[in-house]
Amino acid sequence: MLEIVRGRGQDRCGTLSLSTVTVRIGESQMPGSHWMIVMSPENFEITRERGFDVVGLKSRHRKKAERMALGDRVLFYVAGSRVFPLTATVSSTFFEDHTPIWVNTERRPDVAPWRVQIRSDVVLNWYEYLDARQIAPRMLYVKRWAPEDWPLAFQGQIHLLSSQDFALIEHEMRRTIDRRSRRRERPPHRPRRPASAQAASGVLVASAMASAVADAPILATHETIRPGQGAVLDGPRDGAIVLPGSPAGH
Repeated sequence: MLEIVRGRGQDRCGTLSLSTVTVRIGESQMPGSHWMIVMSPENFEITRERGFDVVGLKSRHRKKAERMALGDRVLFYVAGSRVFPLTATVSSTFFEDHTPIWVNTERRPDVAPWRVQIRSDVVLNWYEYLDARQIAPRMLYVKRWAPEDWPLAFQGQIHLLSSQDFALIEHEMRRTIDRRSRRRERPPHRPRRPASAQAASGVLVASAMASAVADAPILATHETIRPGQGAVLDGPRDGAIVLPGSPAGH
């Protein structure tokens, strides 16, 4: 929506100035920045359990935190499992908070003190997460790397994406949600593990996803991404995935 308001103003002496034109552009026409936040599986689960209410940047990323503004979009990427699980919108200006929330894997203590509040927008179920190995090579952001080296582009905690790349990922997420209502099969059961056991074993989200599929096979809903065609990894085409060491694998 584009709205033009014409009027006449006065200077401090009361003299009429030339006509002024104020241009107001609706929010849909004022795209902000598009960020990608990289998280470990463990820290993503912590954020998910909090209801995706806040994201924190490490101490060295203060300047980027200062650039994050109301209305900016955020894409989450889970390293290790290499999936895109949701998008969100920044709902506050940045602030400093040293309350420990996430797990720090670096030698130097860092509680990710530069934080912004967020609200989730497009959220996929755990078994619907987009497989980055299928869609990331199509992103403009990774074109500087060889196709097989695209994970190198996602090193580091925060990245600034183009609106095209963000729209590509979010579009695939929305397609997944649209297909969700047309599915007849029951969603797979997600096994529950104690938090302490999960942290000790270091099991990635991708492994948990595969284990759940072995317990409850998904029907033939698997699609493959082809050039020019977006798709999402929904499940195996035939039968269940059998993991080594699982009851089904003996």
